[in-house]
Formats: sequence, structure tokens, C-alpha cells
Amino acid sequence: MAEIGLTVTAIVIAGLILVWVIYLFIGDLSGAPFVPVDDRVLEEILKRMKMKKGGNFWDLGSGNGKAVFMAVKKFGVNGKGVEINPLLVFYCRLKARFKKIRNIEFFRNNFYKTDLTDADYIYFYLFTGTVEKVAKKIERECKPGTIVASRAFEIMNWKNKLTDIWETNGWKTYFYKV
Repeated sequence: MAEIGLTVTAIVIAGLILVWVIYLFIGDLSGAPFVPVDDRVLEEILKRMKMKKGGNFWDLGSGNGKAVFMAVKKFGVNGKGVEINPLLVFYCRLKARFKKIRNIEFFRNNFYKTDLTDADYIYFYLFTGTVEKVAKKIERECKPGTIVASRAFEIMNWKNKLTDIWETNGWKTYFYKV
């Protein structure tokens, strides 16, 4: 009996690892790999976005939800994370429920298919080609005044919207106002 339980546990763990690996590849191919950012750096990025309490903060490719949780906790915004990996979305939803955070949501979706019309603040850490595509989507959907922070990659067609560049440890974050 113990052998069956052990076998089932091993199969479940192997299945979860397989799903994780598949979605790591999907994330890489879609231009949004899972790359965590140091807490201190992330907090400074969010602070530089000058978020106001009650605003809507979106993280495109939210991964483990760190940016969304931090934005909600430290800046009092409504947090929304979009992530393609179902395991990360499940983890974030479980964490939010466990911590009893009500003004936070996580969506398992492709961010190209996500409605961003209510966004006041958008953060992402995406590959350069993806950044340009997302910028076009943001221009179509978001209201004037939306603040956008792009970690590591500049939006080349938004030079006229650039408000700040912050550099730390050789990495830049670009801030824009739509």
C-alpha cells in the first residue's frame, strides 16, 4: 500500500515538474521568461512609478506575483497580475487567499489578450521585441496618463513618452507616461 502512495506521489510531482518546464519554454517563446527581480530594486521601481492609493496596477508576465503583492501592500493599489503559467497563477491566488488580500487578482492569460483599459500603472520585464508589441497594445487600450515601467528594455517608439531612466547594477528601468 505504501508503495502505491509513493508511486502516485512521484507521478504527481513528475507531472507538476513537466508542466512547469513546458510553461518555462512557453514563457521564453512568448517573450516573457520568469526572471525574478531583487526586492530592493523592485520596491524602488514601484516607488518611481508614483502610484496613488486605489489606482490599478498591472504586472504583465507576473510570475510569482512579487511585484503585484508589493504594489498592493506598500502603495495601496489594486493589483492585477497576468501570467501564462497555471502553476504560478495558482500559487499567487493561494497566497492572496491565505494572506486575506482582497484587492488583488491573478489571471491565467496571454497578456496580448488581456483588457488593460482600467490600468493606471503597468510594469513588465519582457524581451525587446515583446516590449514593442505590448507598447502598441497599451497605446490602443490605455487612457492618457497611464504610467508604464519597462525593466531592462527601452520602448524605442516611445522616446516622446519617456519620463525617467533609472539604472542600478548595470540594469536600466524605463518609465513612460502614455
